[in-house]
Amino acid sequence: MPATARTATQVTHTALSTLLADPGTAADNVNGDTFPNGGNTLLVMNNTAGSSGTVVISTTVSTDGLTAPTRTHTIPANSIRVAKLGPPAIYGSTTTVTASASTIKLQAFAL
Repeated sequence: MPATARTATQVTHTALSTLLADPGTAADNVNGDTFPNGGNTLLVMNNTAGSSGTVVISTTVSTDGLTAPTRTHTIPANSIRVAKLGPPAIYGSTTTVTASASTIKLQAFAL
C-alpha cells in the first residue's frame, strides 16, 4: 500500500494555530506517512509510548554525511520533538516519514 498522505497546518502571521497538549495523528508505521514540504515545514513527533521510538525522514539525495534516503531521529518515551523538514531539493516536495510504531503521533506545520 502507498504511504498515508497527511496535510500540514498552515501557520500565518495573522492567525494562531493550535498545538494540542497531545498533538498529532497516529503514524502509519506499516506504510509510512507523507507530508507536503515547501522547505519551511515543521514536523512534530509525539511519542506516547513508555519506551523510545524512531522516526525516519526520507531524503531524495545524500546530505549532511548521511546516505539517502534516511535521517533517523530517536524520540524518547513520552516526549515530543520537533524537526524542520529541509529544502525540497533534498527532502522532496512531498516528504515520506516512517515511524517505528503507531504510538508515535505526527503533525506538520507549514510556515
